Amino acid sequence: MSAAEGVARDNCSCPDSSDEDPPRRRVIVVTCMDYRVDPIQSLELQDANVHVLRNAGGRAFDALRSIIASQQYLKTRDIYVLHHTKCGMQGLSDDRIRQDLQAFVSPNVRPALAPVIDGLSFLPFADAEEAVREDVAFLKHNPFVFGSSSAIDEPLHPLFLLFVMSVATEFAKANESYVESFGEKSSLSLPPARGVIVITCIDARIDPAASLGIKEGEAHVIRNAGGRAFDALRSVIISQQLLATRETIVFHHTDCGMLTFTDDVLRQRLRESVSLNARAAIRPIIDGLSFLPFSNLEDAIKEDVAFLQNNPLVPEETKITGWIYDVRTGKVSKVV
Repeated sequence: MSAAEGVARDNCSCPDSSDEDPPRRRVIVVTCMDYRVDPIQSLELQDANVHVLRNAGGRAFDALRSIIASQQYLKTRDIYVLHHTKCGMQGLSDDRIRQDLQAFVSPNVRPALAPVIDGLSFLPFADAEEAVREDVAFLKHNPFVFGSSSAIDEPLHPLFLLFVMSVATEFAKANESYVESFGEKSSLSLPPARGVIVITCIDARIDPAASLGIKEGEAHVIRNAGGRAFDALRSVIISQQLLATRETIVFHHTDCGMLTFTDDVLRQRLRESVSLNARAAIRPIIDGLSFLPFSNLEDAIKEDVAFLQNNPLVPEETKITGWIYDVRTGKVSKVV
């Protein structure tokens, strides 16, 4: 039985759902796709309180499109960058990942793809604390991001490093009870046990663990605005090349915020939100941004699945399926 079939089975007991409002704490958490890290449980967050962005290493640069969409449309303001110990991104280098990728692709397309691979950056790091500080600094000094100018290092369980862009200590306090029952989770392996990647949206109504029956350590979960595959490619490559995942499940959902705007609308909002002093200089950058909105849910899923299936950087044997999660019922249904 594939991971996708297991997900459909585990989804039979559907949770109650409700319309999405701006998260009550108006919080974004940027964290790693490694599902040994569960911010909902470890920080005692209810899924309606937070937008969770997940990518390889929990890197802020890779989350910027989703952060802008979250802040512009749902008025989130606090951003929590949550890295973790024993991260697969630590100690790697771009050169090593590029070499592995070049060796993997078909010899027939290797010469043509070499310039593309050489231009890729996978955002590895040598030191976890330095990486967190780098990500916080990137966000603090980014003209497109709302947030205060302070960062707080809260002492958590050794698995976590939490830096906060606003004064909020309740997460660290909530983590204390999780630490007390942490137990055998400290021995979870780095490669995901079910060998599967789940790509889904940041929407605060979506809890992959509860709705899809995923336990800590079983999958890589990548989350961005709209659950778009293009935006997840860096993380997909890292997951497949370094941690041997061979199945990818794309989950979009009904009533998605990405259905409600166009690139032009969000670019205009962004122009109006940045400082007047910087507006003229930043306008060409904003004009070049794409936020990957869509007007039809099923078409977007098919587009994302096709993007992965036809991408030469994704192994041909990868099983890729596309699903819709219904926020009214909690039910999932396969599209492709």
